[in-house]
Amino acid sequence: MFCANCGVANASNQINCRSCGELVEGPSGGITTSDTISTTHSERRRPAAPPRPVVIDGVRFATDEVLVRSYHCSTLRFPKCDGYLSVTSRRVIFHGRADDSKIVHEVPLDAVSGVSTFYGSVLLGKRLLLGLIAIAIAAVAIHWDYEVVGFVGVVIGVVLIALCYRKSFHLQVYSSKASASPIKVGEGAGGGGISAMYAIEARPTYETKNMMSDLGAMVLDLQTLGDLGIEKWKKQVVKHS
Repeated sequence: MFCANCGVANASNQINCRSCGELVEGPSGGITTSDTISTTHSERRRPAAPPRPVVIDGVRFATDEVLVRSYHCSTLRFPKCDGYLSVTSRRVIFHGRADDSKIVHEVPLDAVSGVSTFYGSVLLGKRLLLGLIAIAIAAVAIHWDYEVVGFVGVVIGVVLIALCYRKSFHLQVYSSKASASPIKVGEGAGGGGISAMYAIEARPTYETKNMMSDLGAMVLDLQTLGDLGIEKWKKQVVKHS
């Protein structure tokens, strides 16, 4: 007895194929060597299940919507969260996630009217001020012969001053259908008490610069070239800078 699905021989009393587990069909179970196999492979198979909807991080795609490119654009260690900017054939989507929450901001592709970006080092004024205060306290402690306290204060002050610069970024995507920017990401953009909200004001990742370089041209190509723009950006190799 041969399975109609995979062709493996089974015993005459077999109910399910011993190889693929498919139900053995026919009056005596399956097909025999004397049977004429006139049906095609697709005809012998059961009807295929409907395709599952495309989803990115909980964002369901519309009919015929295609993912063009996705970037891991922001991250934060505490609270632990990550932000992603995805461009589809219909939308620009920012989706942030943490262990206990997630957020989604999006703009229809045909409504994107502009992109504003910044990437570079920023001065953390509070950290610089604390570093200078620590060094001043250390100087006073050394003057009064508190060498250990003075040494610790100098070390803390130098470390704070050395860390007062760090990489930062800011991204705004404007919409012709909204007065405020629907997508506003980057340090200082404004978060909230929900963990995933911190993905909005998190620090850049190794993909952030590429995202900021690509986004304007990608949106313009998709708006003007349609399917040709989709093919161009899906095939384009990403080189991290």
